[in-house]
Amino acid sequence: MNLFNIPQDTIVRSPGAPRFFPGNRDAVLILHGYIGHTGELAYLAERINEAGYTVFIPRLPGHGTNGEDFAQTNASDWLRCAVDSYLELQRTYNRVAVCGLSMGGLLALLLAARFRPAAAVALAPALAVSNPLFSLTPVLRLVIKRFPKPYDPPEDDDPELRFLHEQYWRYHWVEQIAGIHRLARRTRNSLPRVNSPTLTIVSTADRTVPARVAEIVARGISAEANEQVRLSESGHVLSNDVERERVADLAVSWLQRHMS
Repeated sequence: MNLFNIPQDTIVRSPGAPRFFPGNRDAVLILHGYIGHTGELAYLAERINEAGYTVFIPRLPGHGTNGEDFAQTNASDWLRCAVDSYLELQRTYNRVAVCGLSMGGLLALLLAARFRPAAAVALAPALAVSNPLFSLTPVLRLVIKRFPKPYDPPEDDDPELRFLHEQYWRYHWVEQIAGIHRLARRTRNSLPRVNSPTLTIVSTADRTVPARVAEIVARGISAEANEQVRLSESGHVLSNDVERERVADLAVSWLQRHMS
């Protein structure tokens, strides 16, 4: 990371700030996705916290600030942050579970492969991506770092959210997407070492991550407790879409079954 390329007026916008929900002596680490923010997981975190658990959603480096900051980060930074967050919770709490959305799902599975948390929940883990350009990014990154993409600003009254959408969603960040490609390959190779009880939730209406990734997890991991759920109405951000209540119900039930 080149600190001198980060704008001096960079601040963490409120939708992307880390979120901590104090609870009992068991903790759940929740990891957001690529160009996502912690607010997309707030409802899920609140539901898990209401069930008694301590919950922490860290802000992954370069997220929740601005595009120039994001351009200075890569997948190694995001993985390091996930590891550090897990180790801090492990130091303080009796048991720790991991949960992640999309790229955060990859990070959660990598943590499960290395540290064997009490349980894991993977929401649309980005082991595969529907966009055919995804597989080309390791080569494209050598000639281009980012390029514009069609951008339709979502309707939202929150100026902080509008700012983040404007900063992050206008571009294909080729260098960073290539990092996710590497993370996906590394996660696939690590799946046999996942022994933690693992719930994978996907949606057939997700246009970013195909529902077949649930089968990749099911066939790849070694955990005896290994379940998959397919939704039919949600888009990619399963934790904050039309079926978010069911997603939260499933996650809470899984944690209660395997952290008691």
